[in-house]
Amino acid sequence: MRQLLLLLLLLNGAFYLWETRLRAQFDALPATDETAGKLDSLVLIAELPPVPEIKVIDPEPTPQPAARPSAPLTSYTPSPTVKALLHPPPKPVAPPSQPASAVAATAVAEQKRPAVTGSAATNTAPAAAPAAPAAKAQETLAPPATTPPITDNKTPLPEPPKATPAAPATKPVLTGEQATPAKPADTVSQCRRIGPLPSEADAASLRRRLADGGTVSVEHKSSKTELGYWVLYPPAATLEQARTNKRNLIAKGAKDAAVLVDGDNALSVSLGFFKERAGAEKTLAEARAKGIDVNLKARMEQRDEYWLKLQAKAAAAGDSAWQAWQKEHPGTSARTGACP
Repeated sequence: MRQLLLLLLLLNGAFYLWETRLRAQFDALPATDETAGKLDSLVLIAELPPVPEIKVIDPEPTPQPAARPSAPLTSYTPSPTVKALLHPPPKPVAPPSQPASAVAATAVAEQKRPAVTGSAATNTAPAAAPAAPAAKAQETLAPPATTPPITDNKTPLPEPPKATPAAPATKPVLTGEQATPAKPADTVSQCRRIGPLPSEADAASLRRRLADGGTVSVEHKSSKTELGYWVLYPPAATLEQARTNKRNLIAKGAKDAAVLVDGDNALSVSLGFFKERAGAEKTLAEARAKGIDVNLKARMEQRDEYWLKLQAKAAAAGDSAWQAWQKEHPGTSARTGACP
């Protein structure tokens, strides 16, 4: 708003100067009857009658009048009002606003100040009066410091450090080899497992040889082993019926047919015995392709094995007796290790 007002004042001043200069130029012109008549008969362009169109052919140039020297500019001194508008006085700086805590602290201080009565009030009043402007100026220049809240001056004493109880001594935990005390070298036992031995008599003979080397025990194991495979026709009730079955099988194209007369497969007709299962399965497939109902049956044999366990204080105990036995029975082996 202030800038707009200043702009209007500047425009008015410029218009005033321009008008003054124009009047001065107009007054400097000589007054003639022709100009006076023209000035008296001034009319608006809209009031003039229409002028017929005139065609001008090769008009002669009209000489232009020489330019008159312009009148010198007159100096302009603005009035005090214009100066006041163009250069307004600076506004006073407003004092900074005090925080609410400072105002509250000042009010509390005023309430706690003791009242002065009698002659003391008369003597101190004039002296305090001159200091009021200075205090007010000081409040205007810098904001007062915030008064800290009134608290109890008693500072709590630090608590004495608490004694930390000492951790109880722990015994070291022994693990692995430390937990088990090592045995003396002369008490360490070595076990040797020897076998398999084919018969109980062989086991007893070797046991007598190894008796001087340590403690010997015998272990017996019984197992069944597949010796081969039969291709068999089901057994008959009588021997004559078994023979009849044989003749019928040969008539159908079976080869190597034979009647078994004893054992677990007595009165059955055998088409062959094979050590390998592949050969037995081939014969079985050929017979069934010819319409012969045959089955595959493994021939089992029970075997008894004997193992000796020698427990001695030294690993070399009984070596001489064992080496002599191994030369006589090459299929026997031995494994040595710690006793369980």
